[in-house]
Amino acid sequence: RLNDVLAQARVANPVAQEALADLRSADDRVDGIDGKVVDVDSRSEMVIVSCRSTKGIRPGLVLHVFPPGDSRPQFGDRKGSVEVTEVEGPNTLRAVIRRESGRDPIVSGDGVASSLWGSGRSPAVVIVGFSDVDGDGLSDHDRLSEVITKAGGRLLDAVAADTAMLVDLGKPKGADDVPGWAAAEKRRDRAIKSAKAYGTRVGGIDTLLDMLGLDADSFAVGSLPRARAGNRVDPRR
Repeated sequence: RLNDVLAQARVANPVAQEALADLRSADDRVDGIDGKVVDVDSRSEMVIVSCRSTKGIRPGLVLHVFPPGDSRPQFGDRKGSVEVTEVEGPNTLRAVIRRESGRDPIVSGDGVASSLWGSGRSPAVVIVGFSDVDGDGLSDHDRLSEVITKAGGRLLDAVAADTAMLVDLGKPKGADDVPGWAAAEKRRDRAIKSAKAYGTRVGGIDTLLDMLGLDADSFAVGSLPRARAGNRVDPRR
């Protein structure tokens, strides 16, 4: 139940994530291990995490680290935490160590878990604004929806608690002459207000491509979604 509350709250700030975690009873057990630490660089304090799928994960997410051997460890057994900085592939994450014990440091083989994300969940996306991605003056909303779906995302009509991102494509040139723009503008304004209320990430088309690991050529007519080289997402600054 606590996991459901945290997910609905969509707490994005890493400090707030850890503060909420500290309020949790040490006797509680996590729902399950989401991934495993496969490499640790003690000099840079970076770790590589392997998981079943990186769908839906975003830089800034805090993962709590547990000793290996228990698929549902007690929350009080956590030995540290890491913050995701990069999504390096469909099954690999890079993260920086936020907290660990000098007597029991984070090592390869440790498990990681989060109450705000589950391995394999598809990111939910809302698109507002004028969807002329390829610059031909025509709406590309249908093509954009197809690319998101093929990349494993879910397209929603309105921002909700589980929305991973609001894609704001802005206003079209000569907005007054675009049929239906008046209604679309009202929807855009409502979505932006909802995103602020939920703490949902807002970005443009480049941010969406980064999150889905796609190349801009995905919008060429007749093409399939194509991953960026290395499927890498820039770390949060």
